[in-house]
Amino acid sequence: MLAALRGDAGTAESKLVKSDLRAIEDPQDKALISILEGFIAAARRQPHDALRHARAALGYGRASGGPLGMSNDAMIWAWPLASRPDRSRPRPYHLAHGLLDHAEHLALLDPEAAEAAVSEARDIAARLRCQPLLDRAARLTPARPPTQV
Repeated sequence: MLAALRGDAGTAESKLVKSDLRAIEDPQDKALISILEGFIAAARRQPHDALRHARAALGYGRASGGPLGMSNDAMIWAWPLASRPDRSRPRPYHLAHGLLDHAEHLALLDPEAAEAAVSEARDIAARLRCQPLLDRAARLTPARPPTQV
């Protein structure tokens, strides 16, 4: 997903195809795949396809009888994708949060990669002048003093 959010549709599509995730039947997984396909379409500047995939993801929430509520990851990502007025423009705010989520996951597995993700998110947050993102990045790297905007 991070590759698609960065605008690298080719890498994202390649990883999706190699993973064979499309064969999964679980509604939650299908919703997440639809979101990924939506972000790939957005990276390719295909707003109608991005909207179609976002709506499909939201449909899995209804079709599953409720287990995919609004706090589900797929639903959280589907709404901004579905509601973008101009889907061809990148959304750095969402990319920064995705990078920080990824850094939290990598913290124990690959500290160098985690720091790179935090650094990229911190740069985005500084450009956006988004103090909550800067604060979150600072919490993930306690050795650095928080940046103020």
